[in-house]
Amino acid sequence: MMQNFAVFRCDASQEMGAGHLVRCYVLAQYLVQRNWQCAFICSPGSHQFFPKSNLDAVDYQEIEDEQKDLHALYPDGCKVLIIDHYQRDKNYQRQYRDWAEYIVVIDDLANREHDCDLLIDAAFGGKKESYLGLVPKHCTLLLGSEYALLRPQFWHYRQYHKQIPSKQHLFVHFGALDQHNLLPQIITILNQLSLPFEFVIDVLVSSKTANFQQIKEAAKASILPVIVHSDTQDVAPILSQASIALAAAGGNSWERCCLGIPTIFIETALNQRVTLRSIVQAGAGIDIGTANPLQVNRLKKALLDLWQDREKRQLFSAAARSLCDGLGVRRVYIAIQQMIQNRQSNVGIRLTQKSDVKMLYQWQCIAGIRKYSHHPTMPSYQQHCQWFASKIHDVNCLFHIIQYQQQDVGMIRLDKLTQLTDKSYLVSILVVPALQGQGIATKALALVRQLLPEMHLYAQIQAENKASIRLFTQSGYVQQGHYYVSLGS
Repeated sequence: MMQNFAVFRCDASQEMGAGHLVRCYVLAQYLVQRNWQCAFICSPGSHQFFPKSNLDAVDYQEIEDEQKDLHALYPDGCKVLIIDHYQRDKNYQRQYRDWAEYIVVIDDLANREHDCDLLIDAAFGGKKESYLGLVPKHCTLLLGSEYALLRPQFWHYRQYHKQIPSKQHLFVHFGALDQHNLLPQIITILNQLSLPFEFVIDVLVSSKTANFQQIKEAAKASILPVIVHSDTQDVAPILSQASIALAAAGGNSWERCCLGIPTIFIETALNQRVTLRSIVQAGAGIDIGTANPLQVNRLKKALLDLWQDREKRQLFSAAARSLCDGLGVRRVYIAIQQMIQNRQSNVGIRLTQKSDVKMLYQWQCIAGIRKYSHHPTMPSYQQHCQWFASKIHDVNCLFHIIQYQQQDVGMIRLDKLTQLTDKSYLVSILVVPALQGQGIATKALALVRQLLPEMHLYAQIQAENKASIRLFTQSGYVQQGHYYVSLGS
């Protein structure tokens, strides 16, 4: 069996769109950069939705007889088989148990049984109960938008590009293939709304879509300036200019959240409903109904509300940023490595959520917990809530809850030290006293280092705090002046 060889099973078509193929390629690209070999196995015709520039890095095959051809193409099997396909369940997966050492499933429906070792579902607020009885007991579940497979450029733009465009931009996207032929209609309607402000319309679509000529004609006839971005792999700089997005609730929703773009949603498929509702309930988007019929009055009202109320737009933007930080592909890679090395840890970290505010305050109320804090005075609950809200909405803060045996037991927070370098973060860590001394904090620090290998991590520790000094020095931190430092790669 080939070492570090991953085979992806996914499809793309005009009917289903290209979302499965795109998110698989994000993961494949990350694996290739870490010396993996990757192959894509797709149904005939999928290649036209796979940009040729991306095919150079992977082995791409289209097959008719799936089981026969797959074994013939790769008789030695693979290390990991990664399946992202709504029409594949445990019966399909079991055929490859002897052929693949590990099986990973990417899903967002939770409507069928799987025989897999790792399952990724990036729907926000995913709960393990959704997959109860649908996966084997040994299967590791990666649930929630912190595992959304975004291209690394989104994390980069989130961190380093805070540009304010000279003109207002509306980003419009209904999937790479615009299966419902919405774009020509939307461009026409936007011109008819007579909105009291000017803006540029950025349309993102594949040139392979059946209605591409219609889209170009609608853009040409538009009074408002329309830029049609087709087949671009560099989406982040386009999206980062947007004030608002008008879009469906597909996988690209997490790209918009990562960059803090408020979205006006038009529902185009039932399987988007969970994502749409979760983003709207978080205060990061507005739902104006389904594509058929299109609610034109609701669209106009939503555009006016967001564009004319800067404060509201900023609140939506902050809420969006708190839902996805763009590090999902790194977290998935770490989980795959842990699976292969058979070292599943009883310690994990997850992104902090709004509902954690009370739990974190209760930890702060534990006697002696703030003894060595740089701010030892206990805040009021109101002060704590204000501080907490500012942190989870802060793009310069990475805030995680530490888990031990799937229970919340502490927190680890990274705040950017902009006075040093753009790659420097100050680490703050807390583990509840009852579980201190069991190596939990050490493992949490190791997970953060794996997640951000390129970053320089700093700890500021009082000289009397011998336990923390021992923790950080044993974790590879070296004293430099007032800090203990772990330099990135």
